[in-house]
Amino acid sequence: MVISLAIALLSPCITCKEAHSAEPGSAVMKQAPLESGDGILTVVPSNKQAIPHRIAAISANGRYEATISSEQTEHIVVSEFDTGKVLLEGNPTYVRSAAISPDGRWLYVSSTGLGGQLWHIPTKTVVAADRSWPVYARDIQFSPDSARLAIADNNTIVVLDSKMGRMIGQFQIGEGRNAPYANRLVFSPDGRKLFAFVGNGDIYRLDADTLQPIGEPWLGIGVFNMAFSADSRRFAATRRLHNTMQVVVIGAVSGLLLSSPASVHGNDDQLQAVTFTPDGRFLLTASMRGMVTLWESATGEMIAQKSLSQPYLVNLRFDRDAKRLYSLEHGISWDISIRPTVSQRRDASGLTAQVVLPTGSNYRNIAEAEIATESAVFHPGSGLLIIGGGSKLNFIDGDKIRSTAIDIEPDPNPQSNVSQASVSTVAISRDGRRATAGPDYAAIGVYDVTTGKLVSIVSDSVEYANMYGRSHTFLADGKLVVPWLHGIRIVDAEKGTTLRRIESKLDGIVSVLAAGTSKPWLAVGSSKGSLQLIRTDTSRFARVIDHIHKGAILTVAFSPDDQTIATGGADGSIRLFETQTGNPIGTTWAAHVDGVTALSFSSNGKYVASGSTDGTVRVWNVTTGKPVTYALVGHAEPVLAVMFDKSTGQLLSFGHDSILRRWNVPTSNTHTQ
Repeated sequence: MVISLAIALLSPCITCKEAHSAEPGSAVMKQAPLESGDGILTVVPSNKQAIPHRIAAISANGRYEATISSEQTEHIVVSEFDTGKVLLEGNPTYVRSAAISPDGRWLYVSSTGLGGQLWHIPTKTVVAADRSWPVYARDIQFSPDSARLAIADNNTIVVLDSKMGRMIGQFQIGEGRNAPYANRLVFSPDGRKLFAFVGNGDIYRLDADTLQPIGEPWLGIGVFNMAFSADSRRFAATRRLHNTMQVVVIGAVSGLLLSSPASVHGNDDQLQAVTFTPDGRFLLTASMRGMVTLWESATGEMIAQKSLSQPYLVNLRFDRDAKRLYSLEHGISWDISIRPTVSQRRDASGLTAQVVLPTGSNYRNIAEAEIATESAVFHPGSGLLIIGGGSKLNFIDGDKIRSTAIDIEPDPNPQSNVSQASVSTVAISRDGRRATAGPDYAAIGVYDVTTGKLVSIVSDSVEYANMYGRSHTFLADGKLVVPWLHGIRIVDAEKGTTLRRIESKLDGIVSVLAAGTSKPWLAVGSSKGSLQLIRTDTSRFARVIDHIHKGAILTVAFSPDDQTIATGGADGSIRLFETQTGNPIGTTWAAHVDGVTALSFSSNGKYVASGSTDGTVRVWNVTTGKPVTYALVGHAEPVLAVMFDKSTGQLLSFGHDSILRRWNVPTSNTHTQ
């Protein structure tokens, strides 16, 4: 099986003095070819026969298991895994989830009838029970010393004392009905940290004793599963990016990316388990389709891979010694051995950029305000977010939300099947005083941002709505630009009347419009990937550049000094051009798997942020054309708008999923080559 390093994530590895001092194994370099994977990794069925029960829980060291009868969910049995010796039998009502402490002394069970129960296994007694404890716990984990128990209950994490069942503390992730859920909890091997992974894959780091946050959350990695190294200094994370699963090693203290992310398995597979070997040299992953893979942890290189005889396995777990793999759902296990004679030679060449996990405030769900989302734009000066959707224009300014009802004219085409139009495009003037709403099959309206009142309706803008799209933009002087049958029209935004028309011979229909920051430049993108540069003060076409993208140009952005133009296409690529000459700058960036839907330059013009239909956000070094961080996973649907916030230095992104995110991306101190 061919494993390709993910271009969609970042260029390989890290280096530099900071990396050496921050984390062990952080001197990541190219590796010479390893010997064949044959015989290095062995995976065979355990001597223990499959049991006709579901394994509800397995202790971290693999010595103890709790099983539930497939037909009788109110009967649970705790036993030694290898010998089958029964240690406890209990009858809680309808067991939903369970966990066993590493020392085999404690069992926690959540059940429908009784809430949570904490059992002392040696005495076979319930030492604590509480109906208020979570019934449908998303995850239950004992600390390595068995002294504490962490429970993930939707957006709340609760830690209990194992001996008494007394609550030690709790931590709440966000507020409101749409706050993210904690899907997985992992204690560090030293027991000092508790990592929580929420529904969107962000990482919350908590002090295991106090449950106080350790710094800000790490955003955008999109964690699906993870495991710590034995020294608690590194962790391996698996995540889904587009149609593949990826595995990467990250510094647990610094947030440095310590290995090249490697992609494995297609969209019909899923990495169910990951673990380090005790010496930290290797990683093991196991997938739903029964593939067990051995990786070199310092480089992300695949060493060997074995296929299990039984595919479509769920709820897989490794023991902490990486010697056994369990399928809890099927009640079967496999013994694993790794031949320790793998030779490796390192080459110090090919060093690349230091990459750090972004931090920042967690996302804000605008959907809580019951706002429909079809289009969005940030005001570059104030960070005001304009959202169009349904029959409303919405203004998001910090914690304040204002909405203006849009009186949408009906579709003039009597044969149209569209029963209700929606605001599909929006724009905001450079001075922030005017905003527009462009509904499907209806005229574009201009609104006062402060009052929300209608200022004007752009005449004749309904005529070309179906054929020529709804893209429009404001010029630096406040005039509005809209598509026209043979080109574009310059419109008086205060009156809605056409001032002049500019014809063009652009190949394809107008797909996007973008105006210069301060100078009278206008970029017109077409449905066939062509770009036209126009001087609006003279109505002169400066340059036509044909077919720069395969498919439509979806977004265009000017640099702060208007000297550079960035274009994003439906083909997932980004290109840069000189505004004056139209000459290309550098090579095409293979930026995203799907179309690039949003672009924004940083205030110093050194970086470009991009958002995509694939839901990811990326930041690029303009000079090198290389990403300065991995693909940020933060939106479940297409990204509609991105912007660098001048006041905070953060990157803002907003998606069709109504999620507003702030990223502390490492642009000011990132080293690239």
